[in-house]
Amino acid sequence: MVTLTLNRPDTMNAITGEMWGGLEDVFAEVARNFDDRVLVVTGAGRAFCAGADLIEQGMPRTSGRRLEHMRGVGRSAAALRGIGKPTVAKVNGVAAGAGLSLALGCDLVIASDAARFSAIFVQRGLSIDYGGSWLLPRLVGIHKAKELALLADMIGRMGFRTRSRGHNTSLMRATAARACIASTPSDWPSYRFWREDSSTATKKNRGK
Repeated sequence: MVTLTLNRPDTMNAITGEMWGGLEDVFAEVARNFDDRVLVVTGAGRAFCAGADLIEQGMPRTSGRRLEHMRGVGRSAAALRGIGKPTVAKVNGVAAGAGLSLALGCDLVIASDAARFSAIFVQRGLSIDYGGSWLLPRLVGIHKAKELALLADMIGRMGFRTRSRGHNTSLMRATAARACIASTPSDWPSYRFWREDSSTATKKNRGK
């Protein structure tokens, strides 16, 4: 089991420009490493991830640089989806903006009773990124997704598996162990086929 911890607790684990590339590298490494059975993503301190750090990284001033930046964000999101092994988000606090999208991009989301979720992009004058615009309506329905995107409410539950803070560690370990068993080498192909089939099915449904 590989645990990836976003470690900027003083900024609620906001993601800098450099970190996007770092996440992409970690996801690619887990995908390549035969011994890595499952990836757990979590955050240090009181938050999971508050999204992009717009104060430190700012926004590129030219349209070309902005496009280049967003392509890097997109590559990181695609690398997460392309791991081909079970991924688990352990949400121990706020998951907002790209932090919400990062959690939704994992196969399983385990939320403590302190977890809070928000598609906060509209309050920052941004469109939903990191795959969130694709994932959110498929998880909560199109009308609820519009409500979350347009109002940017901070909500406590999104239908994820939730336990109190005291029980969350043991639950996390149990879930990760089951994911490890499910991703034994003989089962990796079936897992990949299932994930590809589920993605194909949502695309077909979208076209109807």
